[in-house]
Amino acid sequence: MRTEDQLRTALLDFADQPHPTDDLYDTIIRRTQRLPVQRRRMALVLAVAAVLIAVAIAVPTFLVNRTGVPADQRVRGNWNQIHRVDLPAGWQVRTITVTADSESSGVGPPPTSPDDQTGGCVTTVYARGVGDPAAGADKRTPVEVNGRPGTYSQPGFDTNGGVVWQYADDSWAQVSCDDRQQSVDIAERVRFEVTTTRLPFELRSLPDGYQVRAVYPPVPDSDVQIFGAMDATSIDKRTDLPYFGVVVSAGTTEVPEHIAGWETDTIAGMPAVLSARDARLCLNPPGTPSHTICIESGEGTPADLTKSLWPAGRRELLVQVAESLKLAKNLDDQRTWFDANDALPN
Repeated sequence: MRTEDQLRTALLDFADQPHPTDDLYDTIIRRTQRLPVQRRRMALVLAVAAVLIAVAIAVPTFLVNRTGVPADQRVRGNWNQIHRVDLPAGWQVRTITVTADSESSGVGPPPTSPDDQTGGCVTTVYARGVGDPAAGADKRTPVEVNGRPGTYSQPGFDTNGGVVWQYADDSWAQVSCDDRQQSVDIAERVRFEVTTTRLPFELRSLPDGYQVRAVYPPVPDSDVQIFGAMDATSIDKRTDLPYFGVVVSAGTTEVPEHIAGWETDTIAGMPAVLSARDARLCLNPPGTPSHTICIESGEGTPADLTKSLWPAGRRELLVQVAESLKLAKNLDDQRTWFDANDALPN
Protein backbone atom coordinates (compact mmCIF):
# COMPACT_ATOMS: atom_id res chain seq x y z
CA MET A 1 0.00 0.00 0.00
CA ARG A 2 1.32 3.43 -0.87
CA THR A 3 2.00 5.89 1.95
CA GLU A 4 0.54 9.39 1.94
CA ASP A 5 3.95 10.85 1.06
CA GLN A 6 4.34 8.45 -1.88
CA LEU A 7 0.92 9.37 -3.21
CA ARG A 8 1.65 13.08 -2.83
CA THR A 9 4.96 12.69 -4.67
CA ALA A 10 3.29 10.72 -7.48
CA LEU A 11 0.58 13.35 -7.91
CA LEU A 12 3.08 16.20 -7.96
CA ASP A 13 5.22 14.39 -10.52
CA PHE A 14 2.14 13.80 -12.67
CA ALA A 15 1.14 17.45 -12.39
CA ASP A 16 4.52 18.46 -13.80
CA GLN A 17 4.02 16.49 -17.01
CA PRO A 18 2.61 18.31 -20.04
CA HIS A 19 -0.95 17.42 -21.00
CA PRO A 20 -1.75 17.81 -24.73
CA THR A 21 -5.36 18.91 -24.23
CA ASP A 22 -5.72 20.07 -27.84
CA ASP A 23 -4.66 16.67 -29.18
CA LEU A 24 -7.02 14.97 -26.76
CA TYR A 25 -9.93 17.16 -27.84
CA ASP A 26 -9.23 16.63 -31.58
CA THR A 27 -9.02 12.87 -31.15
CA ILE A 28 -12.36 12.71 -29.38
CA ILE A 29 -14.01 14.95 -32.01
CA ARG A 30 -12.81 12.71 -34.83
CA ARG A 31 -14.16 9.63 -33.09
CA THR A 32 -17.55 11.19 -32.31
CA GLN A 33 -18.19 12.44 -35.84
CA ARG A 34 -19.04 8.88 -36.90
CA LEU A 35 -21.64 8.46 -34.12
CA PRO A 36 -25.44 9.07 -34.33
CA VAL A 37 -26.59 12.56 -33.36
CA GLN A 38 -27.82 11.71 -29.84
CA ARG A 39 -24.71 9.71 -29.01
CA ARG A 40 -22.57 12.41 -30.61
CA ARG A 41 -24.03 15.08 -28.31
CA MET A 42 -23.38 12.96 -25.25
CA ALA A 43 -19.87 12.19 -26.46
CA LEU A 44 -19.17 15.89 -26.97
CA VAL A 45 -20.27 16.61 -23.41
CA LEU A 46 -17.92 13.91 -22.23
CA ALA A 47 -15.18 15.29 -24.46
CA VAL A 48 -15.48 18.75 -22.92
CA ALA A 49 -15.45 17.17 -19.45
CA ALA A 50 -12.33 15.20 -20.33
CA VAL A 51 -10.54 18.30 -21.58
CA LEU A 52 -11.54 20.23 -18.46
CA ILE A 53 -10.23 17.42 -16.27
CA ALA A 54 -6.95 17.40 -18.18
CA VAL A 55 -6.65 21.17 -17.79
CA ALA A 56 -7.50 20.89 -14.10
CA ILE A 57 -4.63 18.47 -13.69
CA ALA A 58 -2.22 20.76 -15.52
CA VAL A 59 -3.25 24.06 -13.88
CA PRO A 60 -2.03 23.23 -10.35
CA THR A 61 1.51 23.28 -11.72
CA PHE A 62 1.12 27.05 -11.91
CA LEU A 63 -1.37 27.81 -9.15
CA VAL A 64 -0.39 25.57 -6.25
CA ASN A 65 2.23 26.98 -3.88
CA ARG A 66 4.93 24.33 -4.08
CA THR A 67 7.91 26.38 -2.93
CA GLY A 68 7.98 24.37 0.28
CA VAL A 69 9.03 21.23 -1.65
CA PRO A 70 11.30 19.61 -0.68
CA ALA A 71 10.33 20.25 2.92
CA ASP A 72 13.72 19.22 4.30
CA GLN A 73 15.79 21.85 2.50
CA ARG A 74 16.24 25.56 3.02
CA VAL A 75 14.70 27.24 -0.03
CA ARG A 76 12.71 30.43 -0.44
CA GLY A 77 9.08 29.86 0.44
CA ASN A 78 9.83 26.91 2.73
CA TRP A 79 9.45 28.36 6.21
CA ASN A 80 9.49 24.96 7.93
CA GLN A 81 12.32 24.38 10.35
CA ILE A 82 14.58 21.53 9.25
CA HIS A 83 16.55 21.11 12.49
CA ARG A 84 16.07 20.92 16.22
CA VAL A 85 18.40 20.55 19.20
CA ASP A 86 18.06 17.86 21.86
CA LEU A 87 18.41 20.25 24.77
CA PRO A 88 20.62 19.54 27.77
CA ALA A 89 18.78 19.28 31.08
CA GLY A 90 17.57 22.68 32.23
CA TRP A 91 18.16 24.38 28.87
CA GLN A 92 15.53 26.03 26.69
CA VAL A 93 15.09 27.48 23.22
CA ARG A 94 15.61 31.24 23.32
CA THR A 95 15.20 32.33 19.70
CA ILE A 96 14.20 30.87 16.32
CA THR A 97 14.80 32.56 12.96
CA VAL A 98 14.05 31.11 9.52
CA THR A 99 15.18 32.77 6.29
CA ALA A 100 15.38 31.65 2.67
CA ASP A 101 19.00 30.46 2.90
CA SER A 102 19.51 29.73 6.60
CA GLU A 103 17.79 29.05 9.88
CA SER A 104 19.07 29.46 13.40
CA SER A 105 18.08 28.64 16.94
CA GLY A 106 19.51 30.08 20.11
CA VAL A 107 19.51 27.71 23.09
CA GLY A 108 20.81 27.97 26.62
CA PRO A 109 19.95 27.98 30.31
CA PRO A 110 17.04 30.22 31.39
CA PRO A 111 18.22 33.85 31.19
CA THR A 112 18.42 35.85 34.38
CA SER A 113 16.92 38.89 32.61
CA PRO A 114 15.24 39.66 29.24
CA ASP A 115 18.59 40.91 27.91
CA ASP A 116 20.67 38.02 29.25
CA GLN A 117 21.94 35.85 26.39
CA THR A 118 25.08 34.57 28.10
CA GLY A 119 25.99 30.93 28.49
CA GLY A 120 24.11 29.82 25.41
CA CYS A 121 24.78 28.51 21.93
CA VAL A 122 23.59 29.40 18.44
CA THR A 123 22.96 26.73 15.81
CA THR A 124 22.80 27.86 12.18
CA VAL A 125 21.82 25.57 9.31
CA TYR A 126 22.62 26.86 5.83
CA ALA A 127 20.93 26.07 2.54
CA ARG A 128 22.61 23.90 -0.04
CA GLY A 129 25.29 25.76 -1.95
CA VAL A 130 25.60 28.70 0.44
CA GLY A 131 29.22 27.74 1.14
CA ASP A 132 31.40 26.82 4.07
CA PRO A 133 30.63 29.48 6.74
CA ALA A 134 34.08 29.01 8.31
CA ALA A 135 36.06 29.15 5.06
CA GLY A 136 37.85 32.34 6.12
CA ALA A 137 38.43 31.44 9.75
CA ASP A 138 42.01 31.06 10.99
CA LYS A 139 43.44 28.19 13.00
CA ARG A 140 40.75 25.63 12.21
CA THR A 141 41.25 22.34 13.98
CA PRO A 142 39.57 19.05 13.00
CA VAL A 143 36.64 17.69 15.02
CA GLU A 144 34.04 15.00 14.48
CA VAL A 145 30.26 15.45 14.73
CA ASN A 146 28.33 12.19 14.94
CA GLY A 147 30.83 10.50 12.65
CA ARG A 148 31.02 13.38 10.17
CA PRO A 149 34.25 15.38 9.78
CA GLY A 150 34.16 19.01 10.80
CA THR A 151 36.36 21.82 12.03
CA TYR A 152 36.47 24.17 14.99
CA SER A 153 37.69 27.75 15.12
CA GLN A 154 37.72 30.16 18.01
CA PRO A 155 34.95 32.76 17.78
CA GLY A 156 36.41 36.14 16.89
CA PHE A 157 35.41 39.77 16.49
CA ASP A 158 34.04 39.33 12.96
CA THR A 159 33.11 35.64 12.98
CA ASN A 160 30.96 33.37 15.12
CA GLY A 161 33.48 30.56 14.82
CA GLY A 162 32.56 27.33 16.59
CA VAL A 163 32.02 23.92 15.02
CA VAL A 164 31.26 23.68 11.29
CA TRP A 165 30.40 20.44 9.49
CA GLN A 166 28.63 19.18 6.37
CA TYR A 167 25.24 17.77 7.29
CA ALA A 168 24.49 16.90 3.62
CA ASP A 169 26.09 17.33 0.22
CA ASP A 170 27.26 20.94 -0.18
CA SER A 171 25.21 21.86 2.93
CA TRP A 172 26.75 23.19 6.11
CA ALA A 173 25.75 23.61 9.74
CA GLN A 174 27.45 25.60 12.47
CA VAL A 175 27.25 25.63 16.28
CA SER A 176 28.90 28.42 18.23
CA CYS A 177 29.17 28.27 22.03
CA ASP A 178 31.54 29.68 24.63
CA ASP A 179 34.16 26.94 24.20
CA ARG A 180 35.18 24.09 21.94
CA GLN A 181 33.87 21.16 23.99
CA GLN A 182 30.46 22.74 24.50
CA SER A 183 30.25 23.54 20.77
CA VAL A 184 30.96 19.91 19.90
CA ASP A 185 28.50 18.63 22.50
CA ILE A 186 25.65 20.82 21.18
CA ALA A 187 26.55 20.03 17.55
CA GLU A 188 26.08 16.34 18.31
CA ARG A 189 22.63 17.16 19.71
CA VAL A 190 21.45 18.69 16.42
CA ARG A 191 18.80 16.58 14.69
CA PHE A 192 17.69 17.17 11.11
CA GLU A 193 13.92 16.79 11.20
CA VAL A 194 11.17 18.86 9.61
CA THR A 195 8.99 20.88 11.97
CA THR A 196 6.06 22.72 10.44
CA THR A 197 6.17 26.42 11.21
CA ARG A 198 2.77 27.80 12.14
CA LEU A 199 1.85 31.47 12.44
CA PRO A 200 -1.15 33.14 14.11
CA PHE A 201 -1.79 35.26 11.03
CA GLU A 202 -2.00 35.02 7.26
CA LEU A 203 -0.67 37.75 4.99
CA ARG A 204 -2.85 37.50 1.91
CA SER A 205 -0.74 39.79 -0.27
CA LEU A 206 2.49 41.77 -0.18
CA PRO A 207 2.89 45.39 -1.29
CA ASP A 208 4.49 45.73 -4.71
CA GLY A 209 8.26 45.31 -4.65
CA TYR A 210 8.41 43.33 -1.39
CA GLN A 211 9.34 39.78 -0.45
CA VAL A 212 9.29 37.93 2.86
CA ARG A 213 12.78 37.99 4.32
CA ALA A 214 12.44 36.08 7.59
CA VAL A 215 9.97 34.29 9.83
CA TYR A 216 10.19 34.13 13.61
CA PRO A 217 8.17 31.19 14.97
CA PRO A 218 7.00 31.31 18.59
CA VAL A 219 9.52 30.04 21.11
CA PRO A 220 8.14 27.21 23.28
CA ASP A 221 7.71 27.98 26.99
CA SER A 222 9.07 31.51 26.59
CA ASP A 223 8.42 34.14 29.25
CA VAL A 224 8.25 36.71 26.45
CA GLN A 225 4.83 36.10 24.92
CA ILE A 226 5.59 36.61 21.23
CA PHE A 227 3.21 34.43 19.25
CA GLY A 228 4.98 34.81 15.93
CA ALA A 229 6.51 37.38 13.63
CA MET A 230 7.85 37.98 10.12
CA ASP A 231 9.52 40.77 8.22
CA ALA A 232 9.70 41.77 4.58
CA THR A 233 12.19 43.76 2.54
CA SER A 234 12.58 45.09 -0.97
CA ILE A 235 13.06 42.43 -3.65
CA ASP A 236 15.88 44.35 -5.34
CA LYS A 237 17.20 46.35 -2.34
CA ARG A 238 15.47 49.54 -3.35
CA THR A 239 16.26 52.26 -0.82
CA ASP A 240 12.82 53.84 -1.24
CA LEU A 241 11.09 50.71 0.14
CA PRO A 242 11.59 50.48 3.90
CA TYR A 243 11.39 47.09 5.57
CA PHE A 244 8.29 46.21 7.54
CA GLY A 245 7.58 43.56 10.12
CA VAL A 246 4.50 41.96 11.70
CA VAL A 247 4.58 40.91 15.36
CA VAL A 248 1.79 39.23 17.34
CA SER A 249 2.18 39.44 21.10
CA ALA A 250 0.22 39.34 24.32
CA GLY A 251 -1.37 42.46 25.78
CA THR A 252 -2.90 45.59 24.31
CA THR A 253 -1.24 48.62 22.73
CA GLU A 254 -2.36 51.87 24.30
CA VAL A 255 -1.62 55.51 23.49
CA PRO A 256 1.06 56.63 25.96
CA GLU A 257 0.36 59.78 27.92
CA HIS A 258 2.17 63.05 27.26
CA ILE A 259 3.85 61.82 24.06
CA ALA A 260 3.01 63.41 20.73
CA GLY A 261 2.82 61.63 17.41
CA TRP A 262 0.17 59.01 18.35
CA GLU A 263 -3.34 58.58 17.03
CA THR A 264 -6.24 56.13 17.16
CA ASP A 265 -8.30 54.82 14.26
CA THR A 266 -10.32 51.81 13.09
CA ILE A 267 -8.46 49.71 10.52
CA ALA A 268 -9.46 46.33 9.09
CA GLY A 269 -12.49 46.49 11.38
CA MET A 270 -10.37 46.62 14.54
CA PRO A 271 -9.32 49.38 16.96
CA ALA A 272 -5.89 50.63 15.95
CA VAL A 273 -3.18 52.71 17.57
CA LEU A 274 -0.64 54.42 15.32
CA SER A 275 2.65 56.17 16.06
CA ALA A 276 4.22 58.44 13.47
CA ARG A 277 7.36 58.75 15.59
CA ASP A 278 7.89 54.99 15.60
CA ALA A 279 6.33 54.24 12.20
CA ARG A 280 4.12 51.65 13.90
CA LEU A 281 0.52 50.53 13.54
CA CYS A 282 -0.95 48.20 16.16
CA LEU A 283 -4.30 46.43 15.97
CA ASN A 284 -6.15 45.44 19.14
CA PRO A 285 -8.61 42.72 18.15
CA PRO A 286 -11.54 42.25 20.53
CA GLY A 287 -11.44 39.23 22.79
CA THR A 288 -10.08 37.89 26.03
CA PRO A 289 -7.26 37.45 26.77
CA SER A 290 -5.99 40.48 24.92
CA HIS A 291 -3.52 40.42 22.04
CA THR A 292 -1.97 43.04 19.85
CA ILE A 293 -0.73 42.82 16.25
CA CYS A 294 1.83 45.45 15.34
CA ILE A 295 3.13 46.33 11.90
CA GLU A 296 6.40 48.21 12.23
CA SER A 297 8.61 49.92 9.69
CA GLY A 298 11.59 51.38 11.46
CA GLU A 299 11.66 54.75 13.11
CA GLY A 300 9.91 57.69 11.55
CA THR A 301 11.64 60.96 10.80
CA PRO A 302 9.24 63.67 11.95
CA ALA A 303 10.53 67.20 11.54
CA ASP A 304 8.65 68.29 14.64
CA LEU A 305 8.28 65.84 17.52
CA THR A 306 5.22 67.72 18.78
CA LYS A 307 3.26 66.78 15.67
CA SER A 308 2.17 63.53 14.09
CA LEU A 309 4.20 63.66 10.87
CA TRP A 310 4.70 60.44 8.92
CA PRO A 311 7.48 59.78 6.41
CA ALA A 312 5.98 59.96 2.92
CA GLY A 313 3.88 56.89 2.15
CA ARG A 314 4.70 55.13 5.42
CA ARG A 315 1.26 55.30 7.01
CA GLU A 316 -0.32 54.06 3.78
CA LEU A 317 2.13 51.13 3.68
CA LEU A 318 1.26 50.03 7.21
CA VAL A 319 -2.48 50.34 6.57
CA GLN A 320 -2.15 48.26 3.38
CA VAL A 321 -0.37 45.49 5.28
CA ALA A 322 -2.90 45.62 8.12
CA GLU A 323 -5.79 45.24 5.69
CA SER A 324 -4.08 42.20 4.12
CA LEU A 325 -3.85 40.34 7.43
CA LYS A 326 -6.15 37.51 8.43
CA LEU A 327 -5.91 36.44 12.06
CA ALA A 328 -6.30 32.92 13.40
CA LYS A 329 -9.63 32.12 15.04
CA ASN A 330 -7.95 31.65 18.41
CA LEU A 331 -4.56 33.28 18.90
CA ASP A 332 -3.98 31.14 21.99
CA ASP A 333 -4.65 27.85 20.19
CA GLN A 334 -1.99 26.87 17.66
CA ARG A 335 -4.36 24.29 16.19
CA THR A 336 -6.19 27.22 14.55
CA TRP A 337 -3.01 28.83 13.23
CA PHE A 338 -1.82 28.84 9.63
CA ASP A 339 0.91 26.77 8.02
CA ALA A 340 3.52 29.44 7.25
CA ASN A 341 4.21 27.97 3.80
CA ASP A 342 0.59 28.72 2.89
CA ALA A 343 0.14 31.86 5.00
CA LEU A 344 2.88 33.98 3.42
CA PRO A 345 3.00 35.02 -0.24
CA ASN A 346 6.17 34.48 -2.23
